[in-house]
Amino acid sequence: MDVLAVEFMMLKGGFRMEFGGATPSGAEVYSELLRCFYKAGEYKLWVTVTPEIKLDVKRFVSRHGKTHHYFHRLQKKIQDMPDGEIFLIAKDMPADSSAKSELEILLEVLNEFDEAEVGAEWKRRVESIKDFTGSLLDSYDLFTPRTDIRVTIGNAKKDDRVCRFCRGSLGTGSSFAKVAHAIPEALGNKSLILGDECDECNKYFGDSIEPHLIGQFDIYRAFLGVKGKSGVPNLKYTNGEITSHNGVPTVIAKKIEVTDDGIFVDLGGARKLTPAKLYRALCKITLSVIKADDMIGLEDTVAWVRNDRPQVRLPKVAINIVHGRPGDSNFSIAVFTRKTEDYTLPHVLTELRFGAFVYVFILPFSRKDKLGFLSDSEFEAFWSFFPMYSRVGGWRYQDLHSTQEITVSDSIRVTHSGRPEGTLGDNASTGQAQDQ
Repeated sequence: MDVLAVEFMMLKGGFRMEFGGATPSGAEVYSELLRCFYKAGEYKLWVTVTPEIKLDVKRFVSRHGKTHHYFHRLQKKIQDMPDGEIFLIAKDMPADSSAKSELEILLEVLNEFDEAEVGAEWKRRVESIKDFTGSLLDSYDLFTPRTDIRVTIGNAKKDDRVCRFCRGSLGTGSSFAKVAHAIPEALGNKSLILGDECDECNKYFGDSIEPHLIGQFDIYRAFLGVKGKSGVPNLKYTNGEITSHNGVPTVIAKKIEVTDDGIFVDLGGARKLTPAKLYRALCKITLSVIKADDMIGLEDTVAWVRNDRPQVRLPKVAINIVHGRPGDSNFSIAVFTRKTEDYTLPHVLTELRFGAFVYVFILPFSRKDKLGFLSDSEFEAFWSFFPMYSRVGGWRYQDLHSTQEITVSDSIRVTHSGRPEGTLGDNASTGQAQDQ
């Protein structure tokens, strides 16, 4: 039975609504909703918000909101849009990343230019993007989950859940009582939830591997005011401490060195880090946000992430510090999944951002890869295919294959430029703070 659906693309996000099977009652509600946006015979891809549309949607929701609760979300979206703003509406938006990107560009142009100029400007921007990305979106699907609204990845109903990492279900004795965050809550994630992660795996990741990632950002979390389960971290070290009160970080230290370049604070901290567990924590995030269908071929990756194994060689992880715009989210993730049989490219590549830090990494052990991307030639060949990375300077490429625990020291460097400096090294971690 066909599913009646309508999908909206707006400047501030969008969403899809399904009405179930094409029953007479469902079809009538579906048609009534469309009449809020279109007059008879006037269907087109874009719609301009008007007071009349807002009133029609409000009346529609008053009639059907009790039986279809998600209609209230639609009403709020429409009411919050200023009159004259344009959005896109269709039964199905394209799943292909390249086609979806072109529609997103069209939406921007429609809201910035007169209709007579839209065609030429849209073509110019699409060609400009293609000049920069080359054939990237022809070879990869790009998935960037929203982080501004609560989203449950996988099965929302516990009865239907099968853990992505151990294949446990309620029927086999697994439990799903805890809220599993697709990205660690300590990094500020309150919205991306993984339904298909059992309590046992959730505890394993939280106890065994995620602390090796979170610890890299402790100082940064304190300065950004990022709240985890226990609020903003208050950090204590041998030579000092970092506290936060009402969103204002305070550093107290015994050793503060003032130079021409700025201020260096030696906190005397020493924490433990296992590089391979840091890599596994990164890959666990990717496995938590991708669609279930995209897990096919990643069975060996899942087993490596979920279980402590002997040391193996891994592709290098690229790390950079890139300052975003004020108001940008503290974290974001983008997952590239190869859709061709070009085996010079990795099956799955991920970009994870937290604050100014950018990590780009390959999911290892995919059965859809024929290369390990371990040699310089293999790595450089695929890296040059991603111009948004290869054309930017400042990257460091870290080898995180070791299963041996190392000691990491924390310090703070405040520069006169107001920009953080320093890097996360193999055996030293530099926390960052902006000059006030």
